[in-house]
Amino acid sequence: FSIAQQTRLGFKETADLYSRIAISTKDYNISQEKLISITNTINKAMIISGGTAESMNSAIIQLGQAFSGNFQSVGQELASIREQTPALCQAIVKGTGMSSQAFKKAAEDGELSAEIIIKALEKQANAIDTDFNKMIKTVGQSMTQMSNSMLEFVGYIDKSTGISTALSESITSMSSSIDSFTKQLKNSNIE
Repeated sequence: FSIAQQTRLGFKETADLYSRIAISTKDYNISQEKLISITNTINKAMIISGGTAESMNSAIIQLGQAFSGNFQSVGQELASIREQTPALCQAIVKGTGMSSQAFKKAAEDGELSAEIIIKALEKQANAIDTDFNKMIKTVGQSMTQMSNSMLEFVGYIDKSTGISTALSESITSMSSSIDSFTKQLKNSNIE
């Protein structure tokens, strides 16, 4: 939850990415702290890349799939990552010390691994942090944070009290009120 909030990306996508990285690197004995750090770096690079929430979430899925396959036969995933999150792809390439062409060939030849990608991202973490800290938070990112907060809140409340049904009804009522208000505003502007 805290990584998603700090990096302004969706909780579910962040959790999925973390899980895929953890599963694909279990043989490398990578600490939970390092996994959290890598997930944080990836999310920040995605924000730097810009794009829509949907494109970033798609890139997270593609990257997660690449990690799951230990970066073997990942041409399609890397092309998607490069297209949707260029800053992330550039950071990985720069962190490996390869040229873009050499990186592409290494990917085609199956010479990449989750371990290589993680080391590349670790080398670029400070640069990514610096660039991320220069980014202005968008309204969409703020809405993502609010959505994450609501998921956390509802999960906690439901776990503690089981009142998610009442909360759901209240949210639906608020949504209906907003819809009615919006409709009234639209109608008043027409006249």
